[in-house]
Amino acid sequence: MSNNTSLWRRIRYGIGARIIIPFLLLTLLVAGIGTFIITSQFTQTVNERYNTQLVDAGRVVSERMVDFEDARLSTLRTIAGTQGVAQGLLDGDTAVIEELVMPVILNDGADAVELLDKDGLEIYGWQRLEDVPLDEIESQSGRDFSSIDDVALVLEGYTDESGDKRVILSETPEGYFLFTLGPVILDGEQVGAAMVGTSLQTMAEELSQYALARVTLYAKDGRVLETTLGSEEETGVLGLPSTSLTYTDIVDALREKPERAQVVATKADSEVPLAQLELMGQIYRLAFGDWRLRGQSFGLYSVAFPINLVASPLNQNRDTFLVIFTVTFLAVLIIGSWTAQRITKPLSALVLTATAVGEGHLDQRTGINRQDEIGQLAASFDLMTARLETRTQQLIKQTSELETILNTITDGVILLDNASNIVVANVAAEQLLTDLSYDFLVAGPIRELLPGSKNYQETNAGQPDEETDTYTQIKQYQIGRRNLMTLATEVMTPAGEHFGTVLVLRDVTREVEAEHLKDAFITSISRELRTPLNAIQVYTDLLLKTGNDQLDGRQLAFVRNIQKGSSQLEHHLDQLIHISEIQAGTVKLDRRQIQFSEVVQAAVDNWHGRFEAKRIDLHLQLPDESPSITADQAQIGWVIESLLSNAHNYTPSGGQVEVQLTKNEHVIHLDVIDSGIGIAKGDQAHLFDRFFRAQNSVNHEMRGVGLGLFIARTVVDMHQGDLQVESELGHGSTFRLTLPLDNP
Repeated sequence: MSNNTSLWRRIRYGIGARIIIPFLLLTLLVAGIGTFIITSQFTQTVNERYNTQLVDAGRVVSERMVDFEDARLSTLRTIAGTQGVAQGLLDGDTAVIEELVMPVILNDGADAVELLDKDGLEIYGWQRLEDVPLDEIESQSGRDFSSIDDVALVLEGYTDESGDKRVILSETPEGYFLFTLGPVILDGEQVGAAMVGTSLQTMAEELSQYALARVTLYAKDGRVLETTLGSEEETGVLGLPSTSLTYTDIVDALREKPERAQVVATKADSEVPLAQLELMGQIYRLAFGDWRLRGQSFGLYSVAFPINLVASPLNQNRDTFLVIFTVTFLAVLIIGSWTAQRITKPLSALVLTATAVGEGHLDQRTGINRQDEIGQLAASFDLMTARLETRTQQLIKQTSELETILNTITDGVILLDNASNIVVANVAAEQLLTDLSYDFLVAGPIRELLPGSKNYQETNAGQPDEETDTYTQIKQYQIGRRNLMTLATEVMTPAGEHFGTVLVLRDVTREVEAEHLKDAFITSISRELRTPLNAIQVYTDLLLKTGNDQLDGRQLAFVRNIQKGSSQLEHHLDQLIHISEIQAGTVKLDRRQIQFSEVVQAAVDNWHGRFEAKRIDLHLQLPDESPSITADQAQIGWVIESLLSNAHNYTPSGGQVEVQLTKNEHVIHLDVIDSGIGIAKGDQAHLFDRFFRAQNSVNHEMRGVGLGLFIARTVVDMHQGDLQVESELGHGSTFRLTLPLDNP
């Protein structure tokens, strides 16, 4: 029982059985239907060739119809251009016309000719008659053709995209004729019309000879106008006994229904419609075309071939194909079994090796040494396994190194997945989270550290890294008495997909406390210095007011220097106190509606004398309409004067400063443009930081603590505005103050 089960599993799941059994079934299937397929293909090939020949015959018929039209046009032009014909038509002289036209008829072989006067009356008419010699055919005259639409159009001189010639199909006692008619001109005046006709019987017989096929001409309603498929002269060729199948029967069989004729005519523009017809045991295949001349459809035409010859080659070759496929089946069966064994044996070895590698035995190899595709596959698999083993060792080593580095870093490092779950955390991160009384396994608090959290106190809005296409944010927040700074960086895959977030945690409680102590010290010492400074300023002012008669010039200069120095010291102390109040949140803005142009004008007037003393041209440009804003006039005025002071200090003598006030729909812009020393690119990023001063020779000469622009930016931010700078070292600077309008 066990052996039977093992055999069944090998048959059902073994790759050898999966190759051999379908191969055998496929071979049987091919052997069984091979003859039918090839015979069908042969039939299809013969049919395609047959249809192609039929289509070619139809093309010949179509081209030859055009040739008939060209011949009629040539005869028409010859008759209309023959000297004396137009005059004879104008005079109604039948004898003169016959004398001039008959040579043309005999030479060109026309089947019918009609010459009409300008009223459509027949002046001369001639028509070829069957079994009547040409010299015995009598001409006719007197018939009225004016009721025929195309004749009336030609006589009226009508011209369309095909010219002034027309083609009409007319039924006469001698059968159907196809006429081409055109005007006859004498001295630039139309005196009548000429018609040259071809008998459809003659035309069908010649078309049949040119196309080597049976030709049938149809009217638009599907009626048979003329056919060579059943003419009594050709019944012997067709193999049709004239006593058993008459011409009338053939015409009735060829007739098409009007709706069928319309469909065929529609398809003839894009494809060749086909049909089959059986006449006395002989099957004909017909190809249809649209019978069209000078842009006008007159009906259909068809060409026909007998198709009985197609079946004979098929019957003769079927037995031959059967023998060939029987022999081929036996050969394929033997060769296929041997080939399957050649494939399945090495594949089994590959399966065993792959299974061992999958279980972690990376030292396993296939041992297959062949030059074919299976050998190449085995060699590639062995190479892949060797590289995988090497790479695994490298990854183990790198993982150990990274783990060591992470655990020695004093900052906490956490890797979060897209769901904000902790994937990796170093020892410092675990200890820090434990100290903060957070459960390390709960991801909830970690989400508060991610970019976008509403609990963040932003210190630096990070910038995207152009090389790694990631976004880094630095945030700071407070938990109890601890201050924590986080750096969150998005991790992206090489394909640009978001992989997770790396979070770096740093306890900055001591740094924050030191910053607070520093700010408190600056505030305290600033306020304490105000008391002795006030005494210095009071006594200095008293000396200047009362000691002019008792102090010489040198002593007065000393006193004035003391006064100037104390004023500068007072300004610096005011800045320090102001910044401490801003950081403490005790500054309250006295917002009122003010005319901003007046504030700017007052600040410029206040500084005009100092600019003039330094020989700096100061220009003010204000709009015609003064913009209105809601702001603290004192604070905004201080900002403007700070910008003017900055321009005054860093613009050398002989320079220029322009103050331009502009507005748009929503905001106002105040630009302070100087031609001073400019600011280096590296310094511009820190220009609005506390206590920052650019490193240049002018700064060493100018006194200051680096708080003016910082305070100005802070005040502007409190007014929901913006303060920016554009500068180039050695080419001046432009400070732009932007504030929102009251009624934009």
